[in-house]
Amino acid sequence: MTQPARYAIYYAPPEPLWAIGASWLGRDADGSLGPVEPPGHLDRAFWENATASPRHYGLHATLKPPFHLREGKDEDGLLTAVRAIAGDQTPFELPALQVSAIGRFLALTLADRCARLHTLADLCVNALDHYRAPPSTEELERRRRAGLTRPQEAYLSEWGYPYVFAEYRFHITLTNAIGAEADRARLRQAAERHFPSDALKPRLLDGIAVYRQPERNAPFTVLERVSFTQRAAPHACERHVGDTEC
Repeated sequence: MTQPARYAIYYAPPEPLWAIGASWLGRDADGSLGPVEPPGHLDRAFWENATASPRHYGLHATLKPPFHLREGKDEDGLLTAVRAIAGDQTPFELPALQVSAIGRFLALTLADRCARLHTLADLCVNALDHYRAPPSTEELERRRRAGLTRPQEAYLSEWGYPYVFAEYRFHITLTNAIGAEADRARLRQAAERHFPSDALKPRLLDGIAVYRQPERNAPFTVLERVSFTQRAAPHACERHVGDTEC
């Protein structure tokens, strides 16, 4: 029996980072990337295994994690709701990115925090939640196997995902969980060579994207990129006196 589609609200990086990131993963979620060579002279089998999970999801940073549609909701309604959210947003500057380790994963993370970004992620989680079907018992058990804190467990129970709101951390995943420290070091060196500093510099965040997975074993692809329509002058994250975050 075919499972229903899943949807996610993601940040899809603009060019040139989109093409550079897609070549690192070996797949373009827009479907326009041809065959590529492993980056940094990595062994092909090693590279393909190390990037299998993020390749499946496509280059992205999560705003609202994948979900099935609630009974009575449909794709057109979801897209309309996402366009409404985007229509109320103004562009803002995303801080520079850097290659980082998050536990056993490698990812592109922000060099500074950004309050506007967290507000946007919180809005996507909250405002679109009535489109989300409750997760299955299997999904809940899979999340819990990671070992959740009490706040993460509370978020999982209420929102279907443990890493939202206060637990949210923007990141663009580059690898699977890599067990061997030497392998992580080799991949990190390759990633730092693959992503030039110019591609990681601060950039304007002026839209969000809806990704779609037609069935559970299929890869995610970009369904629609939705631009912010409020065109007020973009600005960087604001800092307050004595505040170390933006």
